Amino acid sequence: MCTFIKMEYLVANALVELCERKNKRQISIDEIKAYGIKVEEILINENIRTILLYSNQYTMEFIEDYSDFFTFDGNFIMLKDEITPDHLRNYILSRVPIDILLAMLNENTLQVILG
Repeated sequence: MCTFIKMEYLVANALVELCERKNKRQISIDEIKAYGIKVEEILINENIRTILLYSNQYTMEFIEDYSDFFTFDGNFIMLKDEITPDHLRNYILSRVPIDILLAMLNENTLQVILG
């Protein structure tokens, strides 16, 4: 069996952490890519077969599918004004498999987006 790391998981968790820790409501595509690679590395190191779902096409499909939550300017994904971290937890992160969630919350992984 293989674990798929979806773009919506990465963006939602990254923006929850950025909102709550740094009061930021946007993240760059490059930061999401680096964050996803780090999450994938952690899972692979735990012997979990993993595939990071990341491409330009997948990014555009993600933005379209989650347009109620996010906007995109070509470089940054931004939370819409009315969206809170709790919205992301309830509607996106509540469906994330526990192994992926733990990898996304790993302090070494979070340093990729928090600096």
